[in-house]
Amino acid sequence: MRDVLFSIEDAKAIAKDQENHFFDRATMRFFNSRISDMCYSTTNGKEMFFVSSERFDDMSPRLYTVRVAKLDENGHLTIDTVSEFQEYASRSGAHDRAQRERLAAILAD
Repeated sequence: MRDVLFSIEDAKAIAKDQENHFFDRATMRFFNSRISDMCYSTTNGKEMFFVSSERFDDMSPRLYTVRVAKLDENGHLTIDTVSEFQEYASRSGAHDRAQRERLAAILAD
């Protein structure tokens, strides 16, 4: 079992092992969500910032949200929203924020 978060694949595998449905295909389809492959992990691999995008319907624009996946001391995975939901109109703006959040988490540690 994986115990660090250095890639989206790590987060997906841990979520699946823990029956967390955030990354499930059905969940993603229901919310019309996508997850960027680029992620920003802390040096110890216990926090990983990433970008999701959601689109309300075919007439709405795709908007971007910064999220964080965290492993606690027992290895339990949580996923939280860092930015406001759909705060960013651009993918690059959301990724810039995710990088800043990673740096802040590293400096705070």
